[in-house]
Formats: sequence, C-alpha cells, structure tokens
Amino acid sequence: PSLTWFGPPRPDLNNSHNTQHNSLKVFQVSELESPDSHTVAVKQSVRYIPSTDDTNKTISCSMMQAMDGITHHTRTISQRLNITRRVVSAGGPLIQGVSILSG
Repeated sequence: PSLTWFGPPRPDLNNSHNTQHNSLKVFQVSELESPDSHTVAVKQSVRYIPSTDDTNKTISCSMMQAMDGITHHTRTISQRLNITRRVVSAGGPLIQGVSILSG
C-alpha cells in the first residue's frame, strides 16, 4: 500500500510562480504485515501547520493498493479545514492521530 498526502499550498518564497504543499510535514511510513493473512497495516504521521488562509481548503490522503503493477484499490479521504485562529501549543501537536480503516 502507498499513501500520498496533499495539504493547502503555500507560496514558495524563492519563486513567486510556484506553490508547494509545504503546509504538511510527512514522516516515514511504517508497515506491519500479518503472518496469518494478507493484511498489511500502514501507519504514517503527518503534521499540519495551520494558517487562517486555509479555511475551506482540505487536507487529503490518497491510498493505493497495487500488486504486480495492477492497481486493486484506491481511496481518497479529505478533511475540510475551518481555521478561526492559530493556536501555538508548547506541548506538541493538538491532534495526536487520526485512524483510517480501509478494507
């Protein structure tokens, strides 16, 4: 399985014509295969950097399962953002994790 994340674009300060999805910091994916079945659990952490300009924009995750070059399953999950103010948390991220279950 593979995961691809998309966040609200931010302007590239070095190139005014280029925007990047650097509102997200994506960490390394980890996989755990079940020895008793064909099930694979995939976990990935993502940190979102909020901006009040992001209201009504989305964070999306596209999941794809493929084998031998053939795509068997794809799914995209999106979360619409409603940012009213930026809160700085000294203790770490405000959301520790979001579980996604895919069959």
